Amino acid sequence: MAIRKLQVPSSSTIGTPEGSDVVLSFYNDIDKFARSVKDVLDAGYDDDIALVIQFPEDGDYPIFLNSSFFRAITQITAICSSGSCTVTGKIGSTPLGGDPNSVTTSESVEEHDSDNEAPIGSDGFITVSSNSGCENLVVSVKYHRDYV
Repeated sequence: MAIRKLQVPSSSTIGTPEGSDVVLSFYNDIDKFARSVKDVLDAGYDDDIALVIQFPEDGDYPIFLNSSFFRAITQITAICSSGSCTVTGKIGSTPLGGDPNSVTTSESVEEHDSDNEAPIGSDGFITVSSNSGCENLVVSVKYHRDYV
């Protein structure tokens, strides 16, 4: 969105025959700007949380507690330096829709588009399971949230 300087109509222009066109143009520019700002704010933005666990054990690891804003978890990426494990994203006790991450020394990316909405006050976890000597587990949780 390009921002340009709005020219406020002068009082001497308002009283002329062209004055109403100048004032109308000014108010139309303000309306266009306000609509553009609303579109940006309505779109929200993506962010992520990263978690590193040197020697993970099977169990739950919190990624957020008592969330202060609504978020929709859209993707989990995971990798480890050795061994393997499974990582499942959860909101409360409900697993995210989609597949869990099968974590190895190759990056694992899983998209989540159902059972992925975390309301205000909710808790989010990753659950490590089927751990087979996994070390240096790195998990990135991507989410979408609104500005307001």
